[in-house]
Amino acid sequence: MPTAKRRIPVTLPKDLEQYLEKLSANHDVSLSQAMTMLMRYGATMAEDDWFGMLADDLDGKVTAWQSHDSFWETVLT
Repeated sequence: MPTAKRRIPVTLPKDLEQYLEKLSANHDVSLSQAMTMLMRYGATMAEDDWFGMLADDLDGKVTAWQSHDSFWETVLT
């Protein structure tokens, strides 16, 4: 029976394969579900790193600060 989800063959080193098997057993999920959990976690961490670098880059570029009230007064008028 064909599946709607794309299958991606992955070759893992033995230590990662053993870790994935333990993770799937501990969470009572299939190996593919355990891999999906790890991929989502890794993607979240990569996104956090990217936004962190962006914030660090922007941090030095701000030259003038505006108070909260002053900003909204400008926006709403």
